[in-house]
Amino acid sequence: MGALEISQIKKAYGPLQVLKGVDIGLDDGGFLVLLGSSGCGKSTLLSIIAGLAEPTSGDVRLDGRSLVGIHPKDRDIAMVFQSYALYPNLSVARNIAFPLEMRNVPRADQEKSVAEVAKLLRIESLLERKPAQLSGGQRQRAAIGRALVRKPKLFLFDEPLSNLDARLRSEMRHEIKRLHGILGTTVVYVTHDQVEAMTLATQLVLMHDGQVEQQGHPSQIYDQPRTMRVADFVGSPPMNFISGKVKNGRFRSDTCPIEFDYNGPHTTSDIVIGIRPEAIGVATHGQTSGIEINASVNLVELTGPEQLISTRVGGQDLILTAPANIEARPGKAIRLSVAPQSLHFFQASNGNRL
Repeated sequence: MGALEISQIKKAYGPLQVLKGVDIGLDDGGFLVLLGSSGCGKSTLLSIIAGLAEPTSGDVRLDGRSLVGIHPKDRDIAMVFQSYALYPNLSVARNIAFPLEMRNVPRADQEKSVAEVAKLLRIESLLERKPAQLSGGQRQRAAIGRALVRKPKLFLFDEPLSNLDARLRSEMRHEIKRLHGILGTTVVYVTHDQVEAMTLATQLVLMHDGQVEQQGHPSQIYDQPRTMRVADFVGSPPMNFISGKVKNGRFRSDTCPIEFDYNGPHTTSDIVIGIRPEAIGVATHGQTSGIEINASVNLVELTGPEQLISTRVGGQDLILTAPANIEARPGKAIRLSVAPQSLHFFQASNGNRL
């Protein structure tokens, strides 16, 4: 296991700046997830950690040892790719044992290590099969086994579940979480899927345009997003935003008939309030609670135990989640209620949290 320190990593391809000074720290045994949209630089950063690319400047240290300029095979790092990268002509057992073969590990030790990994991954019955005879989830387990058998200080995962269907992704998330709990090895995991990020990470880093937008525990990032970009990206459905102005201690919106007393920082009169869908309730008759808004229902999507209700409030769309037994039909009026303490406030000029 190893503690990871990334200091002022920059990467440029000619005039194109892909990474613009990334600083990240991860404790020994932590599970770091790099989250962000395509092109934000997360896979480039993972490649630099692995040694598949060298930084333009900056340093990557594992257990205090600089990895810059060190050949990938000498970094004590194992990587699991999106495409599995299994050898089609080799059995699962040979695929898992391949890193040990390259290091001339005795055959008896190879077989013992493969058996241990196969038991851990619950694929003992698949060892004699070829990759073509496996399902997607079984292939990914074999790919993870090939990384596990090396017992490295650091595991790198590059969007390993993106080729799987929804049910298999859920199963493999549980499997990876279980393995991390058993092994306690330091992990860096790249994904654009926020569900994976929130469920797996002990430390979550949201990247945007080659920079770290925010780093922290998943609950911290969800509850206290530093910018509107973070608030919009983390959460499904995404956060609702309403623009408005503060005047004489009151917030008023030009697009939505909502106003309330504002006691927050008065750095600017132009602010944006953010409301999570689960923070919006349906007001019942005769009950007054928080900020109430009249709305009309546009669309109702039942997801099982709850429903997503898309509403129109003046010139503003608001999405809320509600229990499945709440009656809401398109075209009907509905009264919404928002607790003031659930609001998030952002500066309109730069999107930073107030």
